[in-house]
Amino acid sequence: MKKSLFIILSFACILLAWCDSKGVKINPEDRSSNEWLGVQKTFNRQIEEAQYISDIEDLVSYKQQSISENKPFTSEMSIKADLDKASSLKWWVEFSYNKYSKSNDHENSEISFDVDLKESADDPAPIKTSWALSLLYENDEMYANVHSFNLFMWDDNSSAKMYTLMAELLIDKWVDLEVKDWWIISIDTESDKKFPHIVSTLESVLKAEDIYDSPNFLNSVAELIDFVNSYIDLWISTDELTLFTWESSYSELSQWLIQKEFTWSFQWKQSAFDLSFIASKKWFEMRLYNVKEYDKSISNYIDRELELSISIQENKKSEYDINIETIRFGEKILEMEWKIKYSDDAKISASFLMEPQRFAVWEKLSWKVEWNIMHHSGVDDSKFPTISWDTLSINGILSSLWMF
Repeated sequence: MKKSLFIILSFACILLAWCDSKGVKINPEDRSSNEWLGVQKTFNRQIEEAQYISDIEDLVSYKQQSISENKPFTSEMSIKADLDKASSLKWWVEFSYNKYSKSNDHENSEISFDVDLKESADDPAPIKTSWALSLLYENDEMYANVHSFNLFMWDDNSSAKMYTLMAELLIDKWVDLEVKDWWIISIDTESDKKFPHIVSTLESVLKAEDIYDSPNFLNSVAELIDFVNSYIDLWISTDELTLFTWESSYSELSQWLIQKEFTWSFQWKQSAFDLSFIASKKWFEMRLYNVKEYDKSISNYIDRELELSISIQENKKSEYDINIETIRFGEKILEMEWKIKYSDDAKISASFLMEPQRFAVWEKLSWKVEWNIMHHSGVDDSKFPTISWDTLSINGILSSLWMF
């Protein structure tokens, strides 16, 4: 669990939706005149004015401002999910998350979680659990305080009762999670600073003109792919990037709207892939495909049969249809469809579909989520608990568990 997980998820929501728009192809050289800025310059200006770029920047700026100016803020999120009829499992999940920040190194989160897992609608729940806790991040340390914990396991409820009794020993006691030594939870303050840079990197890639063998362009693409790869593991090496081939074209749509399509083929030290963009002031799509991995034993590349698309389309001002799709071995293994209404608050509804992957024992999961994110300046000091007594050690608690 990273401190910036939900900001990451928010940003990841605004990168994305398939758009099949057609227009009249433009020869940039034929449209050069004193009255015409030029196709590339017109496209660049329209990208600078794009509302989805502005909303991305605005979404991450509050966090960047809190870092640079040390301003407090409040972030609230709630999620309710039901796995629908297309799922082979039937889950009901309710999750709420309220985060209060005095500064970048002083945050408190109140979290509640309730899940009811059923193999079918008629069967008793094999797992049912609910819990509530606080997470306090203070001076590069993270502490947990469990308020309630309940667990029911149909097949092995004696074990569930043992876990519940052990949790009750920790109720309302602060536990030092020892994030510097423990691998499950890590504190990542650098990623918060990365988002504004990634937005500008995306913009520079879209506006690029002289790209062949350009170190700046290749570095920008590498940063962008590394960023996506860090959250959606594509197993792609970004060492020693080389641009193999590239092509681009422009189309003129209604109301002087310029669409740019461009495709690049890259080779890396250990992998290769094709990357394409379709972008305009109103929509954006990135597609990554033909992913190959270098095999030393045959001195050649092997096709991983992997494809990823990330897209966004604006319907109204600051209202977007969003799509993320992953295909492996010709089968769709992940599809996320989002609808985002962004103003001072972000309101998000989404549907997810995860299909079984070939050679893997996965269940088919399909569910819908409602998500509200609100950011407000200022924060009430009463929202921050004070640790005024000795804390328990998470490693000590784990050692006690392992004794059993």
